[in-house]
Order: sequence, then C-alpha cells, then structure tokens
Amino acid sequence: DRRGVWVGFAALLLVQCASAFAPTCTPVLRRAGFTQAVSPKPLFSSALPLARRAHGGHFGAASLRASSMAVDPEQDYDDVAFATIPKGFDCYSKTLDEWFDQLGADTNDERTLAGFAISQQHTDNGQEEEVIERLFGMLTLKEVLHRRAAVQTLGMIGEKILPKTQDLMLTTECMTTRASCSKVMGAVALRNPQNLKDFPQESLDGMRKAMTEIPDPVTKVASMSALAQIAGGDMANGHVGCKRALDLIMDLGRESEDVSVLMSVTNALSAIARTNPQWHEIIFDALEEIQEEKASVEGIGMVTAIIRTQLMTLSKGARGTKIPPASDGGDDLFGDILGDSEDSEDDEDWDDVASSFARKK
Repeated sequence: DRRGVWVGFAALLLVQCASAFAPTCTPVLRRAGFTQAVSPKPLFSSALPLARRAHGGHFGAASLRASSMAVDPEQDYDDVAFATIPKGFDCYSKTLDEWFDQLGADTNDERTLAGFAISQQHTDNGQEEEVIERLFGMLTLKEVLHRRAAVQTLGMIGEKILPKTQDLMLTTECMTTRASCSKVMGAVALRNPQNLKDFPQESLDGMRKAMTEIPDPVTKVASMSALAQIAGGDMANGHVGCKRALDLIMDLGRESEDVSVLMSVTNALSAIARTNPQWHEIIFDALEEIQEEKASVEGIGMVTAIIRTQLMTLSKGARGTKIPPASDGGDDLFGDILGDSEDSEDDEDWDDVASSFARKK
C-alpha cells in the first residue's frame, strides 16, 4: 500500500544519503539491519563528491562548477573550477549546432566544453530565446546524458532562466522533467555561488511548493538537493549560502508529517552543517526539534537514528569546525544529483524508484 511504499522509499533514501553525509551513521544502520547495504565506503561514492572527499578523494565542486567562467570570460580557465576547460579555449571553434551535438558526447569533459561554449554564445545574433528554449526542450528527453548536460548548461547561463524553470516545474505532468527543473535550480546555485545571498525568493517559493504539493519522490529529492546547495553555499571559496533557503528547509521539517520529507530535511541539514560552522547552532536546534516534535510520526525511527548521530557529531567537537575543502575547490553538497559524472547513474536510479512508486500506488 502507499504507506509501505513510502517507508520503503525512505529506507532507500536513508541508505543513500546517510552513507554520503554521515559516515558515522554506519554502526547505527548496521544495528538497524542494513548490513548488506552499508559498507565503510559510501554506497554512492561514485555519485557524491562529498563522500569521496570524506574518504580522501579529490572530487568536489571545482570539478563540476563553471560559475566564474560563466560570468567572467577573461578568467584564466586553468586556475579555476574546470580543469577540463583549458586556458585559451575558443568557444567559437565550432558552430552552436555542433556544440549542441556535443552535449551528448560520451565523456564529461566533452559535455562540459560544449555546455560552457553554449553558455558563452547563447546571446549572440539575437538567438538567446531560441537557445534557452532548445535547452529546456532537452529536459524532456529520455537520453540521460543529453538531459544532464542541458541541466548544467542552463545552470551556467544563470539566474535569468529561473522563472521559466519554476513555471515548467510546477506545471508539467512529466515526473522526469519536474525533477530536472529542480536540478536546474540547484545547478544555477552551484555554478553561480557568488549570487546565493540574493537568490530569488520566487524560486525558493516554487521549491517549497514542489516539496509540499507535488507527490512524486523524485521531485522532492531533487528540490531538497537544490535547496541545500542554495543554503550551503561554497564556503571553500568564501561564498556564503542563502539563509532564507536554510530557513525554508527548517520550516519544512517543522511543518511536514511526511517521513520522506523529514528524511530529506535531516540529510540536507547534516550536509549544510558539514561546511557551514556559522550555522551549527541553529541546525543543531532544528534537528533536536524534529526529533522531539515528530516522535509520534509513523516510520520516523530511521530519521531519528540519523538525527541522533548528527547531534552526537555536532556536540562532540564538530561545532565550530568544517570539513576541509577538496584539493580542487569548493563545496558541492549534493554532488551528481545536480552534476554530471562519468560513473553516475543517479537519473536512472531515481527514475526506477519513481516508476516503482507509481506502479505500487
């Protein structure tokens, strides 16, 4: 029945998120019976740069973000986020159509080059509206690589695409397109961390609506991921996140009785706390409040286990500290849920969950 499906979904979300954001949750999860799913290495370390970082990896937002390039064409590309975009890269070495074709290339490097070139060319010759419409059209595609590449390219173009993104997210009947729109909002935050304090309130309101009024779990996960990216910022490079987004996440935790929402709120707050010591106190208080006020919610036990571990982490020396930045740059709190990686299968994973949910419902 529906309740069983939500509990099952919450369990899946717990194992995925807890593995990445709270390595210390492993003993708790093992005691709860998740012995096969939980290992010393995070389940989705291939999809979550934060998890790789926690295990000594060198992946992070710098390997995914092109914010400075998107806003400053004079930037020395070899000194900033994308090592795959060399200094002196010529965005006009191919036509716009050729770059669009390259968005479906096999390698992340090629897709990144194409997306960056499109973001730099998109206003030329009065073609801005046509280019943006073309990218939005790709959000409906079944081909995962094209869809991911469109998400990231729209993120590089920046905040001006947010109103259309929100409108499409809240009106489309396609679950994949809705989730992709949420990812676009996260990609805008990821690629443009210098603007997070002033992130449009209308877009935050749209994500609140997606979290509270749209029933499918894929959109909920993608929307919470985007909110966490907006709130968490890029502290490794001195870009503080949006406090209004953090307040929204905490409000969702107070208002919701939905276990899946409470799970995603808990993991979002945990991820934000890892990179934002200035918000440890209010996050600690918010997690305590969820633990106390939602104790009677059916199926809350798994969420409570995560919260207990996070409270223990925050109270035993984590307050006032932060995880060190990755060697190649900044903070990408939710990794390839928003990004693009050679070995990430997040779109297929969540599409499968959504399809299963729809069938059982």
